[in-house]
Amino acid sequence: MVAFVQPERIEVDALIFGGGICALWTLARLRREGYSALALEASALGNGQTVASQGIIHGGVKYALGGLIGDASRAISRMPEIWSACLAGRGEIDLSSARVLSDACYLWTTPRIGARLAGVAASRAIRAAPRRVAPQDHPPALRDAPRSVDVYRVGEPVLDVPSVLHAIADRHQSALMRVRFPDGVRLRRSADGIDHATIRDADREVEIHARRYLFCAGAGNADYLARLGSAVASFVRMQRRPLHMVAMIGDLPMLYGHAIGPSTTPLLTITSTRNAAGATIWWIGGGLAEEGVHRDGSEQAEAARLQVATLMPWVQTEDTVVRTVRVDRAEGAQAGGVRPNGPVVQRVGNAVFCWPTKLALAPQAASMLIKEMPETPAHAQPMIAWERPPVARPPWEQD
Repeated sequence: MVAFVQPERIEVDALIFGGGICALWTLARLRREGYSALALEASALGNGQTVASQGIIHGGVKYALGGLIGDASRAISRMPEIWSACLAGRGEIDLSSARVLSDACYLWTTPRIGARLAGVAASRAIRAAPRRVAPQDHPPALRDAPRSVDVYRVGEPVLDVPSVLHAIADRHQSALMRVRFPDGVRLRRSADGIDHATIRDADREVEIHARRYLFCAGAGNADYLARLGSAVASFVRMQRRPLHMVAMIGDLPMLYGHAIGPSTTPLLTITSTRNAAGATIWWIGGGLAEEGVHRDGSEQAEAARLQVATLMPWVQTEDTVVRTVRVDRAEGAQAGGVRPNGPVVQRVGNAVFCWPTKLALAPQAASMLIKEMPETPAHAQPMIAWERPPVARPPWEQD
């Protein structure tokens, strides 16, 4: 006869699903404000959308390349200031141990009049306008560009994303739990939305009763919506806008910024880091990544080589290795599938779903989630022995 083992029971103010930047920022904010909270991650912190981001803390310049300030530019304009305070250790969370790869980005034009006009329009449209850089002050990757290429400096920092994840996770290890999905977690519904969640590993079950259930799992939110049934899924909807990113690896100069043309989307967005062997990795997004979703890996790699050679012929890339990575970018659904202007947060009973839209908008997303919490904390922070999730490796280091 097998004896029934009663699951352990834990009560918290918030149970967070996901381990990306939105989940971690929200966890840190909640605990700082006195709420008890736990976060559940299926594999590694930041795996997927967060660790695949380019680490640029946008201030709106990218969204004003057409010369107009839109809602997206306004929504993101304060983010560099908020992040900078956190990086200095005096903000709403402490990111003082995170690595800043560059304190600025650069916009550079292609040798076409339309591109030059786009750069001028962007520089006039933004409150913190880009500053044109004299040729002798160009960053190393752009010093050999012809004089027909204009270069602008933008005060938007670029961060090493894994180090940002470590900066938060290292301070909140006891509140992070690695739970295999889908079998490792069950949701019990109630009239208010969710009665409790049961998590389990090989030989243990824990019932977690929360006042709010915060779903910050990116594309994984779709699975939870399906579990909660059509009444919730018909009200809270998600969309996907995939990317086909490129890693170009070799003897390359460090570079951070956007190659701009007459389009409102950068032709290329490039950020850089170095691997353990000392090679430079150009992590490339922008229009190339958006247009490349319909190409296979070899076609996208060839397109990347061609576009870099066309837009930056003064940089030698013949001996580089090119890898491509598909990123499933998940967002709150919008009419026509357009990119949301800011974070999307929707609440159904005691369940709250959130998509931050971009890494830079994590502080705003966390603030929106906290507004959905009860006004005062009610439970002490639990201490539970459980497997802790590691921080994800960058995409170009993954199999």
